[in-house]
Amino acid sequence: MDKQYITERFINTCIREDVYGLLSDSTIIETEFDLPNLPEVLKQQTLWLEITSPDQTNCLPVAASDYMQYWQLASPMWLQKNSDGYAIKHDYKDFVAVLKQLPDASETALDSYLLELDCATEHRALARRGFESQCCYLVRNITEYPSWSERLLYADQVASYLDHPYYPTARAKLGLDASDIAAYSPEFAPTFRLHWVAISKTLATISTKLPDIWPSFADVGLSRDLQQTHYLFPVHPLTLPLLQQHALKEASLQIILAPKSALSVQPTLSVRTVVCCDAPNIHIKVPLIARTLGNKNVRLIKPSTIYDGHWFQRTLQLIEKNDAALQGCYAHYDESLGGHMGDDKTLAFIVRRYDDINLMGKTPVPVAAFGSVMPDGRPFVSHLIDIFYDGDSQRWLKDYIGLLCHVHLTLWIKYGIALEANQQNAVIVFDHHSRTMTLLMKDNDSARLYPLRFNTAMAQAGLDNLIDIKAIKDQRIVVEDELALAQMFLTITLQLDITAIIEMMSAHAIIDRHQAYQTLLSGIDTTLHSLSKQGYDTHLAQQILLESQHWYIKYLLSAGSLLSKEQSGATDINKFYGKSAPNTLKLMQRHKQDS
Repeated sequence: MDKQYITERFINTCIREDVYGLLSDSTIIETEFDLPNLPEVLKQQTLWLEITSPDQTNCLPVAASDYMQYWQLASPMWLQKNSDGYAIKHDYKDFVAVLKQLPDASETALDSYLLELDCATEHRALARRGFESQCCYLVRNITEYPSWSERLLYADQVASYLDHPYYPTARAKLGLDASDIAAYSPEFAPTFRLHWVAISKTLATISTKLPDIWPSFADVGLSRDLQQTHYLFPVHPLTLPLLQQHALKEASLQIILAPKSALSVQPTLSVRTVVCCDAPNIHIKVPLIARTLGNKNVRLIKPSTIYDGHWFQRTLQLIEKNDAALQGCYAHYDESLGGHMGDDKTLAFIVRRYDDINLMGKTPVPVAAFGSVMPDGRPFVSHLIDIFYDGDSQRWLKDYIGLLCHVHLTLWIKYGIALEANQQNAVIVFDHHSRTMTLLMKDNDSARLYPLRFNTAMAQAGLDNLIDIKAIKDQRIVVEDELALAQMFLTITLQLDITAIIEMMSAHAIIDRHQAYQTLLSGIDTTLHSLSKQGYDTHLAQQILLESQHWYIKYLLSAGSLLSKEQSGATDINKFYGKSAPNTLKLMQRHKQDS
C-alpha cells in the first residue's frame, strides 16, 4: 500500500515537472490494449503517455487534468513492451529505470533519489503506526484541550500524518531511522531533553536577552564561572553526533559540551522546532541533521535567517499597526532572539515567543493540518468547520479565501512583499467567541521584496525612516521586478494554501469543486478591484492569476533532488519554477461562461 502510494505520487510529479523531458519528448496516444491478464483498470484505459527508448516502450495510463498539470497518472501501473512482449509494471524502482533511459537523465541523481523513495515508503508506514498508537488522543475534540498551546501542539501532530501536497517523497526524513522517528518526531508525540554546548562569547553572538526558561550552567553540569565568558546553545540530540565529529572533535575551552541535558521539549510539525514543556509560549528552533523535501534541503540554520526573519517580523508588525485595511487581520510571533557562532549552520538557534499575542480563547491551526484524516475518516478541517462554523463549509471557505487573498494580495500589490507562508507556516487562528479567523505569521526569512514598491508604500505611510532594506542579509530576498512576487504568491498562497485545500475538500465531497473555484475567483476579483480603485497597479496580478493560459508551478522534485544547481540554474532550490500548469481559474471562468 505504501509503495503503491509513493509510486503514484512519484510518477505524477515526474509528469507534472516534465522531468528529463518525460512529457515533452513523449507522445500521448489513444488506443486500447487487448492483452491476457490485463488488470480491469487498464482494460478500460484509452489514453497513454508513450515513452520510447531503443530497448523498450513504456505506456503510462493518463487522464486529462485542469489542476497543476495537463496530464496526470490514471493508475499506478503501466505497460512495458520489449522484445519479450508486454509486462505490467507498478514499482517505483522500475520507473527509475525508465527515467534512466531518457537522454538528459542523471543516473547518480536517480540512484540517490531511489534511496529517498525507499525512505519515504518506510517512514509512511511509521507514520501510520504512530497514528494508530496516538488514536486515543486524536479522537478528542481540539477544544477539549484547555490552553491554546496544547491545541496548537495537537494540531501540529494532526498535520504530521499528512504528506506535502506536491512533493512526492515529503514523508522521507532522510538521515533519521525508525528509532529516531519514534523518539523525536511529532507523529509519536515524544518528550525529550535538549543537549547544550557552552560557546565562548568571543565566538558567539546572541541577539537579545535569553528567556528565564534557559538552563543555568550548573543545570547542565558546568561551572558557574563560565557564565561570565560563555553562552549556552541548545543542541538537538540528533545533531549532537555531527558536532562531536566536527566542532567538538578537539577538546577546547572555547566550545564545551555540557555533561547534562536540560529543558524538556516536544517536537512541532517542523521537527527541528520544539516546544518547551514548562513554558509552552516559547518554541526553540535548532539545527537538525535531516533532509526533507529533497536531498539538498538539509535542515540546519543559516545565521542570516535569524536577522532576516526578525526584519520581516518588525516590518509586518509595523504595516499591520499602521494600515487600517490590515489591522486585526494578522499577528506575528516574536522572533527577535537568536544565536549563532559565526557562519556555522550547526551551532545556531532561534527562539519564537508568543508573549505579545493574545491567544486566550483561540485555537491556532496550521493549514497543513486541514487535510489530515482523523480517526472518524473525515479530514480535520471538517471538525474545525463543525466547531467554529456550525458545519457550514461554504461559509468557512469564503471567509478563509477572503482572509488569505486580502492579506497576501495587499502585501504584494501595495507593499511589494510576498511571503513564503507555506502550509506549515500559515497558521489560522479560530476565535471561539467571534467565530472569525485571523492569520498568525512566523518564519518569514525567505520572503521576496520589491524595493521600488516597498519604499513608495512605506514613504506614503510615513514609515520609511523606521525600516531599512539594507539591513536584509540574504540579497536573494530583494528582487528586481514584480514577477518574483507573483510567482511566490501563486505557488505558495494560491496553490499550497488555497487550491490544495479546495481539491482536498472536493475529494472528500465536503464542497462542490466548481462552486469553490467560483468563490476563489470572487475573492481574488474583490481584492484586486479594491486595490485598483485605490490607485495600485494590479495589472501583473490580473494577468498572471486570471488571464495567462499557463500557471507557474514549483519544480520541487527537479530542483530538490534530480537536477544539479548548474542544470536548474536556480539560486534557491525552493524557488525553481516552470510555467507548465493549466490556469485552473481561467478554465473555471470559461466553464462558467459556457454554462
